[in-house]
Parts: sequence; C-alpha cells; structure tokens
Amino acid sequence: MKLINDVAIILNKKEISGSSVLVTMFTKEHGKISAIIFNARNSKKKHLASIMPLSISDVELEIKSNSKIIKNSILKKSFDKSLLKIEKLQLSLYVLHSLNQVLEFDNPEEELYNKSIEILEYINELDENTFLDVNFNIFILVTFLRRLMIELGIYDISQLINQYGLIDEYKDYITYSKNANLENTNSLITMLNCFQDYINNYFNIKLDYKKILIL
Repeated sequence: MKLINDVAIILNKKEISGSSVLVTMFTKEHGKISAIIFNARNSKKKHLASIMPLSISDVELEIKSNSKIIKNSILKKSFDKSLLKIEKLQLSLYVLHSLNQVLEFDNPEEELYNKSIEILEYINELDENTFLDVNFNIFILVTFLRRLMIELGIYDISQLINQYGLIDEYKDYITYSKNANLENTNSLITMLNCFQDYINNYFNIKLDYKKILIL
C-alpha cells in the first residue's frame, strides 16, 4: 500500500456500482489518474464538491496493486462564474473533455497542467459582454487547441497550413487576436475544425466540440 498526495483538476466522475464513484483527474505531479471513492452518497456535501468536474482539489490517494482509492479530498477552488454562465461553462467543459481525451494515464504533464489552470481561470474571469461577439467563443477554442498542441509537442503551424490550406484563415486568426476584427467570418470555425481534426488523427481520439457547445 502506498499513499500519494497531489492537487488535481477534476475532469470527470461516473457512478460505477452502488454508491461508488470513479473520478478521473489531471494531477499536477502524476498526470491523469482514475480513482474510486467508496460510499460517495454518504459523504458530506463539502467532500462531494471536491470531486465535481471543474473543481481543483487536494487529493490523498491510496494505491493498492493496480487500484487507486480516494481516501480524502479537499476543494481548493471552483470556477463559480463559469458554472453560472452557459457560454463559460461550455468552453470550460470542452477544455476538460479535450484533456481527458489526449492525456495518457500516469504520465506527468506539469506544464500542461499549469496552462490548463490558466485557461480555466481566464474563462472564469471573462467579461460577459465579450460573448456578444459570436466569433469570440470560437477564437478561445482555437487558441486553446493551439496551446494544447504546443504543450504536447505536436504543433507545427507550417504543416497545418499546408495540410489544410489555412493561409488566409491563419492570417485572419492573427488579425482577430490583435483587434477583434474578422474579414471572413468562416475563418475561425475552419481553423477550429482543422485543429480538432489534426489532434483527433494524431492521437486516434474523438474530440467533438459540437457535442458540448452551441456555436
């Protein structure tokens, strides 16, 4: 038996049997981990909040053979503003969805962990008026996927431009990042589709923003 302590972004939770819950988390020092919490229904409300997706929590895990058990968890931060605004919630859930798909179990990615915290905090603090621009949500997703590829070491803008023919779209993306002006309203959504397709093909996964966001 071994005990480890870490801090984690809660990515997902799923009831597996009776009152047991399987929690998937992105920990700072140990990477992606899935662990079981027993008797979750009997846990205190404060404890349950610490294993909700979109929470950052201190976790104590017990490792037995190939199983990981959550012995204790304490909520450090919840992104309350994102939970109250649908646009923010959708963006945040896509971040969690993407991390859950691309991360390998037990493979530390501390820099990506830190960047993920940054973008979740950024989304949480966004002024609600920014969402009046329908292109802004798409811009955030493109920027997130770009950062995700950089941290995973697979970002090559020249290859992406050549593979998907994104010369004009990439120019529009850069222009929008500077002054929020967009000459071609289809440029950002085209980049989003291409970036997502590239990541899906590279990792053989199925990211799909259409299942989470209304754009």
